[in-house]
Amino acid sequence: MIFDWNWLRGPIGRYASAQLQREVAITGDLRVHPWSFSPKAEAFGVRIGQPAWAKSVDPQAGQMARVERIAVQIKILPLLRGQIVLPFLAIDRADVRLLRDKEGRANWTFGARKSDKPLKLPAVQRLVINEGRLRVDDRQRGALFVGTVNAQERAGDKGGRFVLEGKGDLNRSAFVAQVTGGPLLNISPSRPYPFDADIRAGSTRITAEGKVIKPFDLGRFETQLTVSGADLNRLHDLTGLTLPNTPPYKVSGHLVRKGDRYDFEKLSGRVGDSDLSGDLFVLTGRERPYLEADLRSRRLDFDDLGSLFGAARPPVAARPPRPARRSRRRNVTRPSACCPTPPCRSTASAPWTPRSATAPRP
Repeated sequence: MIFDWNWLRGPIGRYASAQLQREVAITGDLRVHPWSFSPKAEAFGVRIGQPAWAKSVDPQAGQMARVERIAVQIKILPLLRGQIVLPFLAIDRADVRLLRDKEGRANWTFGARKSDKPLKLPAVQRLVINEGRLRVDDRQRGALFVGTVNAQERAGDKGGRFVLEGKGDLNRSAFVAQVTGGPLLNISPSRPYPFDADIRAGSTRITAEGKVIKPFDLGRFETQLTVSGADLNRLHDLTGLTLPNTPPYKVSGHLVRKGDRYDFEKLSGRVGDSDLSGDLFVLTGRERPYLEADLRSRRLDFDDLGSLFGAARPPVAARPPRPARRSRRRNVTRPSACCPTPPCRSTASAPWTPRSATAPRP
């Protein structure tokens, strides 16, 4: 008698539905090749439904994921030691729709609601993604993104590389993103994985060139980061941080993530007519993100950063013309009355220590 693996489609679907608290089904064939130290399984026509609340948020939400084919291979010996190592993972023509409502409920949170933890995936030595489609509708941040995902071993400018690219809108501003990575072949958890990113939302642009320290642990990475835009406050929709209103800015530095902590080291740049340098860190494992910075400036114009102290920034047209800069300067320190006891708190609950090395002669 020949065992038909399709007999297990129903039990597997019911078990997955109970674990994920939504309907899961395998509508096509289930093929398994078990007689190996690295057995392989293929499932065709995988469907993952939406949670019960999704229909009330978006009546057109449809299913969370539709995947034409998933093929996975796993090593048995590492599994006996409690390690999951996948020599091969292929995903063909996946259509994934992610949704988050204004209260923060997200359809990518399964089971009981958990805090936002860094995504950590099993070690995948060879990953292939063919003609993937991704739609992210984030009602909490007012973001809608529609894009494609591919990671294929083929000839061409982007052959063998991971590519995520797409466009949408972020609070009525055009949003464009492209993330590329190195070849997804012979990946090792002990070898960093390189990536580049270019994200634009209205006048805001973020570029990054970095590496994931331990693939596929997205809770640990580092990158050289450049951020520019018309107003720091507009970064809220991308980062969740409440930053002060500022004139146009551009800052660069080295960003390191370790779990819930982000360190922006050796940052330098300009905000309006003021130059800035220093370090800052952000903690995200709290009810509200916590930011602390130690910033220095050789030329500090309080029109640029006055909102840190509660001052409203006047419109550009309403500001008086700035006096011509003098060629001679002397070293002074801003009077301590502006910030009696550093660190002082901004409206973003973000302590920082202002230090001015030089200022224009009064």
